[in-house]
Amino acid sequence: MKKFHQLNISEISGLIESKKVTSLELSKLSLKRILSYDKYLNSFICVNEREVLKRAKFLDHEINDGKYRGLVHGVPISIKDAFDMLGMPTTVGSKVFLNSFPSKNSTVVKKLLNAGSIILGKNETTEFCFGGPSSDSAFLPAKNPWDIDRWTGGSSGGGAAAVSSQLCFGAIGTDTGGSVRLPAAWCGIVGFMPTPGSISRAGVFELSNSLDSIGVLTKSILDATILTNIISDKKKLLSFPKIQYGKKIVIAYNLFKHADDNITFIYDDIYFQLEKNGFYLKKINEFDLKNYAAVQSIITVSEAYKKYKKYLNSKMQLGFYTRSRLSLGAFVTKENYQYALTAREKCINQFNKIMEPYDFMILPSAMTLSPFINTKDPYLFLNNPLPTTVANVVGIPSIVIPWSMADGLPTSIQILGKKGEDQALINFAFFIEKIRKKWSFPKL
Repeated sequence: MKKFHQLNISEISGLIESKKVTSLELSKLSLKRILSYDKYLNSFICVNEREVLKRAKFLDHEINDGKYRGLVHGVPISIKDAFDMLGMPTTVGSKVFLNSFPSKNSTVVKKLLNAGSIILGKNETTEFCFGGPSSDSAFLPAKNPWDIDRWTGGSSGGGAAAVSSQLCFGAIGTDTGGSVRLPAAWCGIVGFMPTPGSISRAGVFELSNSLDSIGVLTKSILDATILTNIISDKKKLLSFPKIQYGKKIVIAYNLFKHADDNITFIYDDIYFQLEKNGFYLKKINEFDLKNYAAVQSIITVSEAYKKYKKYLNSKMQLGFYTRSRLSLGAFVTKENYQYALTAREKCINQFNKIMEPYDFMILPSAMTLSPFINTKDPYLFLNNPLPTTVANVVGIPSIVIPWSMADGLPTSIQILGKKGEDQALINFAFFIEKIRKKWSFPKL
């Protein structure tokens, strides 16, 4: 029988509603696990224990009075240190903002609180939500629960580590080029970025106005659906997933072929499973990831530099790694930036043309397994194009699902959908989750 912390949101919510477990019990359990394990993981930068317990008691009183707010009533979750929340600093991992306390909650936090969730605290992010890992940020980088010598990925790595190690039931992050989905892939959980623009970014740290989006980190597709619906600007963006057959899928085979052997192996496995279940499959060998990654990098560094160049002043306590990445924006001229915007439109048109006869595209979540955390390369992501950048550039929904284990580390697949067709993507991801081997989480 599963212990409470091993349950999904969809499972624990029913126990809360039926009074088989209280919000206070779950909150104490999460706080105890954070105290016991997070000293090894660095997934949280702050936890407000007093407020958590106070809110849990209040939500339990509501249940006893017959008021049940819904599926996250009394469920402990966490948010990235990029979302404004009263009583907690929004540092975005930087010494520059250590004492930056917001005057109001972000829209996402308001919605989570109105839905009855318990926000345990804020998760670690790479400084300014920019690249990573950074050993000289305000806080130590989050470590991968599968192997603490490995990195979680960034920039929403703290949330991925917290969910994977089951310190909380779900987390909210931001995503500019894979910041939700890459950590999800390397930590072996679900990472979902709905169609950009579906969720308000009011009160959220901005890295790139053109490319920033918000996503969720969960243990299951159903949980991703639940959390996304709560924070979405639409009344009900998603319905509960249901399996639909007969879809047409294009696979970026050349990316799998040029990835590490452990990633290449996924292609054969997933192709066999989908073919066996009657899906129409088409592999392409010339998907040009470098164009998408280059566009994403130029737009991001240009917009970030324009907004935050004042912090490059030597008197500011900006870390070397972030300073190095941010400084690249000084070399992007107005002409370069405009060219990147034009190139983005070409990428969108090219992608839409490829996808016209298909429903989904499958490509790697990452080209390697989780790297060691002691890497010293400030340009790690710039030097290694990420498959996750495609969705941000094109402006489409994307989801990462853990698939198998290799050398003790999780491997995942990434699925891209069409703009605005989030429900279809969730339905297909739900099917993938069903045909995958039974998934487990790291033993701490």
